[in-house]
Amino acid sequence: MNRKKFLLVTSTLPGNFGVGPIILRDLLREIKNCDFSILGLMLPNFSPETNEESFVEQPELKIFTWKVPRNDFWHRFVLIRVIRKILNFISNILATRQCLVQANHYYSSHQFNGVIVVLDDYKTILTGWRLSRRWRVPLYVYIWDDPDCVLSSSQVNQWLKRYALYNFAVTLKMAGKGAVVSENMQKDYHRVYGLDSLIVRHGISLKYYNLPENRGVTQKTADGEIVIGFAGTLYAISAWEALIEALNHLNWKVDNHDVRIRVLGYSFKFTATFPQRIEFLGYHSPENTIEILRKSTINYLPYPFEPSLYKFSRYSFPTKLSSYVASGAPIMVHAPEYSELFSFSQKNSMGITTSSLDSSILAELVYGFLTSNTAVAKAREVVNQVAKDELSYNKFIDNFRQFLD
Repeated sequence: MNRKKFLLVTSTLPGNFGVGPIILRDLLREIKNCDFSILGLMLPNFSPETNEESFVEQPELKIFTWKVPRNDFWHRFVLIRVIRKILNFISNILATRQCLVQANHYYSSHQFNGVIVVLDDYKTILTGWRLSRRWRVPLYVYIWDDPDCVLSSSQVNQWLKRYALYNFAVTLKMAGKGAVVSENMQKDYHRVYGLDSLIVRHGISLKYYNLPENRGVTQKTADGEIVIGFAGTLYAISAWEALIEALNHLNWKVDNHDVRIRVLGYSFKFTATFPQRIEFLGYHSPENTIEILRKSTINYLPYPFEPSLYKFSRYSFPTKLSSYVASGAPIMVHAPEYSELFSFSQKNSMGITTSSLDSSILAELVYGFLTSNTAVAKAREVVNQVAKDELSYNKFIDNFRQFLD
């Protein structure tokens, strides 16, 4: 039986740091019945020397530099805003064409069975479907976030954003198969674009991280403190502020035990108008993060309530949840009812699930849960089951294999 060969078009290279790089690293490490070539669409400031771990175990990697002047380049000229937008838009069109020409030349001797496009950036949105059409091979799409969120983070101007959204629609209508992270994506993208898709969510390998089967056994620290853990980047400002106000109501105590919030991540900014116990530990490796979260009484997972981040909450699914469940500790999900995370947490009672921003209600929920040994023990059982089933490493890999079949 002939092995399938795919071209993976991405603006995120496989590696050991960051959510996207780790997802691709794990997939390419485990999918051994196919051959992959990687076309990385990178900006001019990309430096291979500082990203050397991204090249580990990759049989073939081609970097195409997206040669478009940065937005601040155009501001050097005394031009009206419309002209700057036109020049920037034209530069991206030319970069797309240059990428297609170079890719066609570089891969002229390859016979791909399909093109897999990670729609993680406007560059892949503009390029992927055109390569599939040029080579007349099936198109597969892998979607982590809604395009509005992707394009907002790329800080593209409105003209380029509208053009990229048009190309996103073309991509999904052309695609034979899709891999998405949420049921909301699966349902809405099928209704709007006719995309047939599978849900592929990242899972943590207990084998690779050498995690014990009985995890999350610490309810309080040695000195009796209750620890609320949080890892990652904080987007959910309203939720966070409501939690802090709830702890203020409780005077940062539950049943005479001091409460401490332990934060892990690259950066963290907050203001305090009340005596608080917040510990910032900075960035830790994924395995260390899981070990630190394992020592929490409960881990906190908020999602944005802000209207500007509606699509992010509705369509995205937090990859950090796989680390949370791998730790084995109960989880407090604090998210709007329309979010994918809220729906998932309602189906799997991992601790506390709430959509309230009322600090008095949150205080009651936190106090009631943390003073109930029965509720805490039950939540740990559910968390461990979710880690083995819904967010397992094997399910993650098996679903992606099915996506490629």
